[in-house]
Amino acid sequence: LLLSLALTCSSLGVPMEETATKKSSLIRTAMEALSKGNYAEAILCSKHALKQDRRSYDALIILGKALFFSKQLDQAEIPYKRAAELNPDDVRAWRVIKKKK
Repeated sequence: LLLSLALTCSSLGVPMEETATKKSSLIRTAMEALSKGNYAEAILCSKHALKQDRRSYDALIILGKALFFSKQLDQAEIPYKRAAELNPDDVRAWRVIKKKK
């Protein structure tokens, strides 16, 4: 299962000019996986997207949600806090952080 997830989300061999497109594709795949309840794939894809752009707000939010729904609550708080720092005006991350307190 992990091998198939790695193949789905693998960012190996991507030319530099395709990085933005690849990141968008990884985020789309992570969102689809999240909506289907496949949290392991959503976590893996969002982490791959963050390797390409560690400041990707959407990848951080998806990672936080996937970790939260997979019952990794302490780990979920980390990407939500990073997202809130990057974009303090967007309430998606703040809602989760405030609920946890």
